[in-house]
Amino acid sequence: MVILTDTSEKSRIDAVDLALSVMSTLASSQGRSASELASQVGATFELMSGILQKLTDRSFVFRDPLGLYWLGPQLYYLGGHISERTALVHASVDTLEWIVADTHEGATVAMRENLEVVMATSRGSHELFALQPIANSRGPLGHGSAGKVMLAYAPQEIIDEVIDGHIDVFAPADVRTREDALGVLESIRRDGLYVALGESHPDVISIAAPVHNAHGRVVAALVVLCFREKCTDQHKNRLIEVTRIGAERISSHLG
Repeated sequence: MVILTDTSEKSRIDAVDLALSVMSTLASSQGRSASELASQVGATFELMSGILQKLTDRSFVFRDPLGLYWLGPQLYYLGGHISERTALVHASVDTLEWIVADTHEGATVAMRENLEVVMATSRGSHELFALQPIANSRGPLGHGSAGKVMLAYAPQEIIDEVIDGHIDVFAPADVRTREDALGVLESIRRDGLYVALGESHPDVISIAAPVHNAHGRVVAALVVLCFREKCTDQHKNRLIEVTRIGAERISSHLG
C-alpha cells in the first residue's frame, strides 16, 4: 500500500481521477455542459471548469458553440493507434518466432509515430536489443532500415519535412542533398527492401521490408538484425529472403 504524505501529490492524483471520470461520463453521454458534468462527477463548477480547460488544451475534449463538451480528436487518434498496434503485434507473433528460429538473429516490427519510428514488438537476440540506441526502441525517420522504409512510404509532407529539416541526420552520411535522399527512398519503393550497414549501431546490419494492411497501406516495417562480424554473404542473403517472406506473411495476416 502506498501512503501519500504530500498533499500536492494527492491533489494531482485526485485531478487525474476527476479528468478520467469526465471522459468516462462523456463517453456515455456526450454534449454536456460544465455544470452538468460537475454535478455528475461531484465536483465544484470552478474545479470542473479548470479540468475541462486542460482537457480542451490537449484535445481530449472540445467545446461546441453552445458551450457543450464532447470527446475530442486526440482520444480517437490514440484509440485508433492502439487498435492498429494491437492488430499488428497479433499478426506478427508467429512470423517473428519463425524468423528467430530460422536465423538465430533478432527480429522486430516498427511503426511510424510522427517523425519517429517506434518498435511495436520484437523477438530474438538480447545482445542485439541491449545495444544503444536500439535499446531505446525508437529513432528518427531517415536513419536505420526501419526509419528509412517508413519514411519511403510516408505522406509527401512527412518526407519533405524530414529531408528539408533533418537531412543532417539522414543516413548514410554521404546523403546530404534532397536529390540524394529522394533517390534512396525511390530505390526502397522500387526494391521493397532496405539494408542498413551500421546505421542503427556500427556493429549491426539491419534489413527492413514494408508491411501492408488490408487496404494496401504501409503500416509498419519488419526488421531483421544481425551482428556484422557474423553476417557472411550467404547469411545476409538468407536474412534478406526471410525479411521479404516475413513481411508478406504479416501483411497477409493483416488482410
